[in-house]
Amino acid sequence: MQRDKSMSYDSATGPIDPADAADAADPVNCAAESAATENAAAESKAAETASTWSTAAELLAASYAGLHKEAEVIRNYLDHPIVYTEDMAIRDLTQVTARTDKEAVQSSHISNQPESIVMKLEGGYVERMNRRLRYKADELSRRLVHICWKIGVVDAALNGRTDNFHRQIFRRIFVKHRTYASVRNAYKGRLYNRNIAKAKTDILSAIEAELAMRACLPNEAYELEMLKRECRSYEVKREDRHETKSG
Repeated sequence: MQRDKSMSYDSATGPIDPADAADAADPVNCAAESAATENAAAESKAAETASTWSTAAELLAASYAGLHKEAEVIRNYLDHPIVYTEDMAIRDLTQVTARTDKEAVQSSHISNQPESIVMKLEGGYVERMNRRLRYKADELSRRLVHICWKIGVVDAALNGRTDNFHRQIFRRIFVKHRTYASVRNAYKGRLYNRNIAKAKTDILSAIEAELAMRACLPNEAYELEMLKRECRSYEVKREDRHETKSG
């Protein structure tokens, strides 16, 4: 069989169209394709990031009041650390043994309460309980840092990116959980639902902008990653609620 002299030939794939060969050899076309692919990936990532910050802003605003309450509970716990003593251990072990007394008598377990308690105390029961309490305190300390960081994001967004009107709307909608009707009444009919909705959107946009700014700071990476994980859980719960209502 004769080959077409106007076409190149590849032993593996057969004839190569000159137009295709020219396109492949054209550095401008290759660069344009590469740039288009890279730009599409960048746009997709940007859209995904924007969606994440949008969800995060909604989560932070909705949980703001609860975060303050949780922080207060944790501070009270950390300010009054518990040291587990032998007397506390004896009291707790006595109560546990008393509740299981019938089962202990009917089984092969030790039914002599004092002996059972002494064995546990000698086995380091008090020390183990104190280690658990210290571990819990460490966990709560880390949790408190993250909570304060989230509160700080919202406060920075409100104080630096909104005016007093928006801060008042935030307080009424997200902190006091007032209805639109209640907010309208507070402003004696000077606001409409569309004004309140616009203010709410502006507030969430301000929190989004604060998060986007912090995403550029390397020392914020850990807290932001934790927030992203919380957002994924929040979205799952929101979808579950939507499906429940739809069903």
